[in-house]
Amino acid sequence: MQEVSGTYVKVNNTGYGNGEYSGVVGKAIQPDPPLAALIVSFAGYPSALADKPNYNIIALDTSSYALIYVCDDFLDLGSENAWILARDKTLDPTIVDTLRGNLTSLGVDLTKMHITNQDPGYCPPV
Repeated sequence: MQEVSGTYVKVNNTGYGNGEYSGVVGKAIQPDPPLAALIVSFAGYPSALADKPNYNIIALDTSSYALIYVCDDFLDLGSENAWILARDKTLDPTIVDTLRGNLTSLGVDLTKMHITNQDPGYCPPV
């Protein structure tokens, strides 16, 4: 990873599975402002070697949602991911449709996307 100098954002990536929480803390830098393309890295993971943007913000409403797209070719192993992140458990369906349209225009195969189970019994709040 390129050496971080100046301002960066702490990234706290947390998940719940097998009855327990786990997570990793990393950092994000914006190498080419004002482009919404970030280098997000986590020590000890392949992303720590990133030297070009690997996290692209496609759409953003800071009070409601972010649409993220990542296409990576680390070690020639292709990986494509997209996330609709929201501050609330649900988003208005018209917003979701618009964000899905953004992904479709990028050529993303939406049939591979799924909705994360937000039921508190499945993934209890911290």
